[in-house]
Amino acid sequence: MQDIVNEFGGDAPHNLDEYYRGGSRVPNANINVNVPSSGAIAVGNFYGASKIIYFTIEMFGGGGAGGNGYEDGGDPNTRPGDGQSTGILLKSDFDNGVFNFITSASGGNAGLHGTLGAEAGGTGAVGSFGTGGNAGGALNTAAPAADFSKFGSGGGGGGGDQGSSGGSFFGIISYGGGDNSGKAGAGGSAGSTNLQTIEIDTGVEYVLMVGAGGDQQSGFGNHLGANGVPGYLRYKVSTDGNTNEWTQVIEPLRVNNNADDYTMRRAYLFKLNDSGEPLAPQFIS
Repeated sequence: MQDIVNEFGGDAPHNLDEYYRGGSRVPNANINVNVPSSGAIAVGNFYGASKIIYFTIEMFGGGGAGGNGYEDGGDPNTRPGDGQSTGILLKSDFDNGVFNFITSASGGNAGLHGTLGAEAGGTGAVGSFGTGGNAGGALNTAAPAADFSKFGSGGGGGGGDQGSSGGSFFGIISYGGGDNSGKAGAGGSAGSTNLQTIEIDTGVEYVLMVGAGGDQQSGFGNHLGANGVPGYLRYKVSTDGNTNEWTQVIEPLRVNNNADDYTMRRAYLFKLNDSGEPLAPQFIS
């Protein structure tokens, strides 16, 4: 009897009629098929029984920010913010600031600053949502905001500067005034995608985290690259790992209607009740 209590919980004094399949303690899962849902029940019905449920999760990491262009020259060794990972972790780890994901999809890399020619900024890469990349900025122009509906896509790079050679007398004697060319920023990469089926426990608190898009690096004025786009997550809960319908989709919504929406990480509390049914996710940060 104690083994049953250790697996499914319960308060003393213990009775087997607390542990019917599909009740408040024993999930109605295939692995528990020998546990009756009513009527006669015996300790022998619990051999091999478990409170484990299958959790299938598809994750899309946040996209990387676009690199900045330069008025003069370039710096192809630095970049703005990378996109963040999307995944599931224990709430206890989240509360302790330890993002030790059970499974996850990594964010995309940011585009390098000043790595292209004196041209328009590079295009931000698009993953599974939408077609066509997020445009970079034209010459001497910051990249436009990335399409927020293209979840997990990279931001466009900031435009470069074509420069000029300055003036001269009769095309022979130069009197200066020239402007050095500047290199454009590269577009950010899309976040990765990961589809996994894992086993999760009833009664345990988890956090579903949707990764933020990469943060642009300010201070480049008309050559600024764009923020990356946040990721996306959907999941389904089953007793056999083969359920076709998605239980829940978590896509990032516009909250502030400004650039903060792109770089906001979204975390949701998730839990199965004692009978294995998923509770609605609750936004926590």
